Amino acid sequence: MKVQKIVSLTPETMEIAQKMDNFSGWVRRMLWIKENDIDTVKTVQRYQALVRTIADLEDKELQQSIMNSYSENLNQKKLEDFE
Repeated sequence: MKVQKIVSLTPETMEIAQKMDNFSGWVRRMLWIKENDIDTVKTVQRYQALVRTIADLEDKELQQSIMNSYSENLNQKKLEDFE
């Protein structure tokens, strides 16, 4: 069940929010990251290292398979999509 909350924005932050496709979803993700003490810088660094590792694979078929799986996962938006 979703609960509605009000967020106070400045005129500048309102312009930013209006450009976003899903501001509420973004707020929920940021709250989850904060609650779970996720270090986004380390997460990005790990992702970049993973991408470099995949790019260095000699088995191009495996490389393509990994990237296809990653692309498919990006398109999944609901928990049910992962089951």
